[in-house]
Amino acid sequence: MPLALSLCLGWARGGSLRNLLAADLRAPWIPLLALGLQLAIFEPTGPLPFLRGRELAVHVASYVVLGAFLWANRHLPGVWLVALGFACNAAAILANGGLMPASVEALRAAGVAGARLGLGHAAFLRALLDGAGLEEEDRRAAQAALYRKDFVTLSSLLEGVSPDIRRTLLDLPSLRGPDALPRARALGVAEAAVDDLSRVLEALAPYGVEEEVEVDLGVIRDFDYYTGVVLEAYAPGSGAPLLGGGRYDQLLERFGSARPAVGFAVDVERVLAACHRVPTPPRVLEVVYEPPAREQALRWVRRARAAGLQVAAGPASRGASRPGLCFRGDGVWWVDGTSERPLGPDALEALLGGRTP
Repeated sequence: MPLALSLCLGWARGGSLRNLLAADLRAPWIPLLALGLQLAIFEPTGPLPFLRGRELAVHVASYVVLGAFLWANRHLPGVWLVALGFACNAAAILANGGLMPASVEALRAAGVAGARLGLGHAAFLRALLDGAGLEEEDRRAAQAALYRKDFVTLSSLLEGVSPDIRRTLLDLPSLRGPDALPRARALGVAEAAVDDLSRVLEALAPYGVEEEVEVDLGVIRDFDYYTGVVLEAYAPGSGAPLLGGGRYDQLLERFGSARPAVGFAVDVERVLAACHRVPTPPRVLEVVYEPPAREQALRWVRRARAAGLQVAAGPASRGASRPGLCFRGDGVWWVDGTSERPLGPDALEALLGGRTP
């Protein structure tokens, strides 16, 4: 929608896409270099071996390179606006250790009380629509009606469809909560999608977000490129999603790079409307962990957050950007730059009291 609006405004003001060909674009190879740097650290299998532990530095370098490209093209009209968006994006990523935050904890930190995240699956809806056997035009109309929650239109489109499929599609919003997966599995459709959601819930269990995250197979996104898990977050009184997104593993293939992908979008105005006053947070304690110690680390993180500490947690492969804890198979270590020392239970308890070991 923003892209379409931009094109319409440009056309209304007498612009033309042909003008892009005449633009005096300098150093066009620089964005490709920045893209290469980011692909090197965000490979699906993890960063390239020689970059492990240097992900933050490489990520920052990619933004410095892009900044140089914007500076080289500052003579072009409108580049200042692109630079402003670039700076905002870079500030959010740098403030979060090289990552863009997307979690229940992020909504809590923003002061959004009672936020809940619903997880659905694009393949589940696709399987139901396949079973309905609708013509392509009616299929699109049915998906649009589900997105709008327009069940009067949906009911008319499903006339003549198998009673079981028709009933399931009309009852899709009720497939949510603790019994959603068993009920979905009993339908015998899209079993791989149900298994996928089950694995996601298992992976989330150590984070202690069971009260905020639920399966909601009624989550329907308004783009057809989603291929896997889709998500939406709501807060009491919001009436519309605060954020939404999901997996789109085949989208990049259309641009010549077949690789997994996931993304989301936040409606900042809705989040601000749902926010309550939040005090300025204290210093953030960084916690990283290696795979064997993941559950131990996340248990400690939950205790620390319950004690009122601000904690940023993630896998050790991303590297630490500030002094903090590292949970490993051989114990817990306090890491500060290039130095590290082991911590015992007493030191961990001291940290819960806000004292640096």
